[in-house]
Amino acid sequence: MPVRSEAYRRAKYKAKNNADVIRERFSDQKENMDAQVDAQFPLLVQMENNVKAALEGAGVTTILIPFYLNFGRECWRIKNRFGSPACNTEYDIAYAKWEARGLTSPMLDLVKGAVV
Repeated sequence: MPVRSEAYRRAKYKAKNNADVIRERFSDQKENMDAQVDAQFPLLVQMENNVKAALEGAGVTTILIPFYLNFGRECWRIKNRFGSPACNTEYDIAYAKWEARGLTSPMLDLVKGAVV
Protein backbone atom coordinates (compact mmCIF):
# COMPACT_ATOMS: atom_id res chain seq x y z
CA MET A 1 0.00 0.00 0.00
CA PRO A 2 1.58 3.32 -1.07
CA VAL A 3 1.69 6.38 1.16
CA ARG A 4 -0.86 9.12 0.59
CA SER A 5 0.10 11.70 -1.97
CA GLU A 6 0.97 15.30 -1.30
CA ALA A 7 -2.12 16.45 -3.23
CA TYR A 8 -4.40 14.26 -1.12
CA ARG A 9 -2.87 15.54 2.11
CA ARG A 10 -3.11 19.16 0.95
CA ALA A 11 -6.80 18.78 -0.02
CA LYS A 12 -7.63 17.17 3.30
CA TYR A 13 -5.78 19.93 5.18
CA LYS A 14 -7.63 22.66 3.28
CA ALA A 15 -11.00 21.00 3.92
CA LYS A 16 -10.31 20.86 7.66
CA ASN A 17 -9.18 24.49 7.78
CA ASN A 18 -12.30 25.96 6.23
CA ALA A 19 -13.23 28.95 8.43
CA ASP A 20 -16.93 28.11 8.40
CA VAL A 21 -16.28 24.51 9.46
CA ILE A 22 -13.97 25.61 12.28
CA ARG A 23 -16.46 28.26 13.45
CA GLU A 24 -19.26 25.69 13.52
CA ARG A 25 -17.16 23.14 15.43
CA PHE A 26 -16.29 25.72 18.08
CA SER A 27 -19.89 26.95 18.31
CA ASP A 28 -21.12 23.39 18.81
CA GLN A 29 -18.53 22.69 21.52
CA LYS A 30 -18.36 26.06 23.29
CA GLU A 31 -20.75 25.17 26.09
CA ASN A 32 -18.90 21.92 26.86
CA MET A 33 -15.53 23.65 26.63
CA ASP A 34 -16.63 26.36 29.06
CA ALA A 35 -17.95 23.74 31.51
CA GLN A 36 -14.66 21.86 31.43
CA VAL A 37 -12.65 25.03 32.00
CA ASP A 38 -14.92 26.09 34.85
CA ALA A 39 -14.42 22.69 36.50
CA GLN A 40 -10.65 22.39 35.99
CA PHE A 41 -9.22 25.87 36.51
CA PRO A 42 -9.99 26.04 40.25
CA LEU A 43 -8.34 22.63 40.74
CA LEU A 44 -5.29 23.73 38.76
CA VAL A 45 -4.94 26.94 40.77
CA GLN A 46 -5.22 25.00 44.03
CA MET A 47 -2.54 22.55 42.89
CA GLU A 48 -0.21 25.39 41.89
CA ASN A 49 -0.75 27.11 45.26
CA ASN A 50 0.06 23.84 47.08
CA VAL A 51 3.24 23.33 45.02
CA LYS A 52 4.38 26.93 45.45
CA ALA A 53 3.78 26.84 49.22
CA ALA A 54 5.73 23.57 49.51
CA LEU A 55 8.63 24.98 47.47
CA GLU A 56 8.76 28.24 49.40
CA GLY A 57 8.66 26.27 52.64
CA ALA A 58 11.63 24.23 51.44
CA GLY A 59 13.60 27.39 50.62
CA VAL A 60 13.64 27.06 46.82
CA THR A 61 14.84 30.27 45.18
CA THR A 62 12.23 32.37 43.43
CA ILE A 63 13.88 32.04 40.02
CA LEU A 64 13.49 28.23 40.08
CA ILE A 65 9.85 28.10 41.16
CA PRO A 66 8.39 28.45 37.62
CA PHE A 67 10.36 25.40 36.50
CA TYR A 68 9.12 23.32 39.40
CA LEU A 69 5.59 24.60 38.74
CA ASN A 70 5.94 23.36 35.15
CA PHE A 71 6.90 19.93 36.48
CA GLY A 72 3.90 20.09 38.81
CA ARG A 73 1.58 20.93 35.92
CA GLU A 74 2.99 18.02 33.97
CA CYS A 75 2.37 15.67 36.92
CA TRP A 76 -1.15 17.07 37.24
CA ARG A 77 -1.79 16.40 33.55
CA ILE A 78 -0.46 12.84 33.88
CA LYS A 79 -2.58 12.20 36.97
CA ASN A 80 -5.73 13.37 35.20
CA ARG A 81 -5.02 11.70 31.87
CA PHE A 82 -3.63 8.22 32.45
CA GLY A 83 -4.71 5.20 34.48
CA SER A 84 -2.58 4.10 37.40
CA PRO A 85 -0.30 1.56 35.64
CA ALA A 86 0.68 4.09 32.99
CA CYS A 87 1.10 6.89 35.52
CA ASN A 88 4.30 5.57 37.04
CA THR A 89 6.02 5.30 33.67
CA GLU A 90 4.87 8.77 32.66
CA TYR A 91 5.96 10.24 36.01
CA ASP A 92 9.38 8.62 35.59
CA ILE A 93 9.75 10.13 32.11
CA ALA A 94 8.75 13.61 33.31
CA TYR A 95 10.98 13.26 36.37
CA ALA A 96 14.02 12.30 34.27
CA LYS A 97 13.37 15.15 31.84
CA TRP A 98 13.20 17.82 34.55
CA GLU A 99 16.13 16.33 36.44
CA ALA A 100 18.16 16.51 33.22
CA ARG A 101 17.19 20.19 33.00
CA GLY A 102 18.85 20.80 36.36
CA LEU A 103 16.07 20.45 38.93
CA THR A 104 16.94 18.49 42.06
CA SER A 105 15.51 15.11 43.03
CA PRO A 106 14.37 16.11 46.53
CA MET A 107 12.41 19.09 45.20
CA LEU A 108 10.94 17.06 42.34
CA ASP A 109 9.77 14.51 44.91
CA LEU A 110 8.29 17.34 46.97
CA VAL A 111 6.41 18.71 43.96
CA LYS A 112 5.15 15.28 42.91
CA GLY A 113 3.94 14.67 46.45
CA ALA A 114 2.03 17.96 46.44
CA VAL A 115 0.35 17.08 43.14
CA VAL A 116 -0.27 13.37 43.35
